[in-house]
Order: sequence, then structure tokens, then C-alpha cells
Amino acid sequence: TETTAGTPAPVTDPASGGELAGSDGPRRGGWLRWGYERTPDGFFDPALASAMPMTFNKWVYEALVHIDPGFSELIPRLAVSWRPEEEGKAWVFDLRQGVRFHHGREFVADDVVHTFERILDPEFGSPGLSVFSNITEIEPLDDHTVRFRLDAANADFPTSLANSQALIVPHDLTDEQINGEPRGTGPFTIDRYISADRITFERND
Repeated sequence: TETTAGTPAPVTDPASGGELAGSDGPRRGGWLRWGYERTPDGFFDPALASAMPMTFNKWVYEALVHIDPGFSELIPRLAVSWRPEEEGKAWVFDLRQGVRFHHGREFVADDVVHTFERILDPEFGSPGLSVFSNITEIEPLDDHTVRFRLDAANADFPTSLANSQALIVPHDLTDEQINGEPRGTGPFTIDRYISADRITFERND
């Protein structure tokens, strides 16, 4: 709607009546309440998730790269740069430094290795196995550099790392903790998790 002066009318919170946004743009903070027709159980592990649960995973975890909304370019996330080697049969990624998981530990190359070793384990049962079956080796070159070796040259390999199963999980948590007590590097932490009832997220400062 518009006011008689032609400026956008304020958007208000129906619960409190407070103004959420006006002519000066959105106000920082507030609540988003989202109902969903299934219980919030058993899908916080990115390597195992599919369909709708991926949305929640992306609130908690991050990928090495992100595809922009127009699908025209890759945006650095946990990786800041990447380059091919061996004519595209290997790719080296430089990782963002100073990033911390929600439980306080710094993000390092071993987390990337652990994330993809889980996906590539046939016994684990990740839907991402078919996407990343071209990976023959993942090696940490140092704490902030990792190399992927492939079975053939692939110029589009970095794009595949935006896949939802490739969200980076910490190597120091068990599979049970990753799914039941998820702690990523993403924009939200889990404040409250009541099985088969609700999940409350908080902004990750």
C-alpha cells in the first residue's frame, strides 16, 4: 500500500503492532515464524538431507562457494579463491581465515576433508555421492588450503561445491552430534530444539 504522500506505508508486526519497515528501509532484528508440515527431526546433517530441510541447513552451515541468485557467477563463502591444476584434474581452494564454528573452534582444511569423506563413503548413504563421485582424493595442503583431485578434468567442479550436501560440517563432532546438535559456521545458531515440536534459531553475531 501507499500513503497519500506517495511513500510506502510502514509494515507492521501483526503480533506486536510495532513497525518493521518504513520509508527508510527494513529494521534490523525481529522474528520470523515458519510452520512446516513435518517434524523437525533427523535432517540437520547436510550430507543426508534433501528437499525442504536443506533450507534449515543453510541457516546453520555454509558451503565453500555460493551461486548468486541469477545463477551467473560463483560467490566466495568459506573459500575465498580457487584455481585449477593439472589442466583441470585438480582444484585448489584457499579457505577463509578467522571463521569459527558455533562451538568456538576455528574452521580449517580438515573440516573440508571430513565433510567430503563422509559424502564419499558408500556406507554413509549420502545423496551427494553421485554428485561427487568424480573426486579421487581430498588433501589439506595446510590449515587454510585444500586440494581436490578428480578422475578427469572438470572446468565446472567449483560450481558443484554449492550443492546442499556439500555444506561444511566440523570434523570434531560425531555424526550424532552433527544431526542432533548442529554447529556450523552459518548465520544462525540453534537456541532451542524440541523434538517433534519446534526449533528456535538465533542470529550468529
